[in-house]
Amino acid sequence: MFEKGWRQFQVFPLFSKEKEMMKSDRETAGVLEPGMLIDELWQTTVETASPAEIGSRCGHFLRAWNSLAVERMETEGRLTPEDLATAEGNLRRFVQMMKTEAVFLGHANRLDRDCFQAAHRRLERRSILSQFTLWPFWPNSVAVKS
Repeated sequence: MFEKGWRQFQVFPLFSKEKEMMKSDRETAGVLEPGMLIDELWQTTVETASPAEIGSRCGHFLRAWNSLAVERMETEGRLTPEDLATAEGNLRRFVQMMKTEAVFLGHANRLDRDCFQAAHRRLERRSILSQFTLWPFWPNSVAVKS
């Protein structure tokens, strides 16, 4: 049993050792933790959206989009700092698209669900004309790890 904050958790020694070994292997391989990636992507989202505020429904869409992106990164085995930098750059591009759509929709100081959907439609139109990607966010298809 160990304490973390104000809670106590009971950990079976076997599982604890295996988890520590996996964590150690990931750290030596330069692999990032998925939970940390989700937090980093959300922080990038908030920073890029600033000074505009993110509406609650839009925030849910963006958090889900970030979670799916991290899932895709895991599936493809791309959890390195370089992959995170690529994902953050592409996320910034998408949020900038949302900010542009917010201006067209008449509320430049707020990103809402309509901004998200308008930017998503723009991605769809753009990908029809050319092979356009915002990995790991777009296109939506996910590679299957064999």
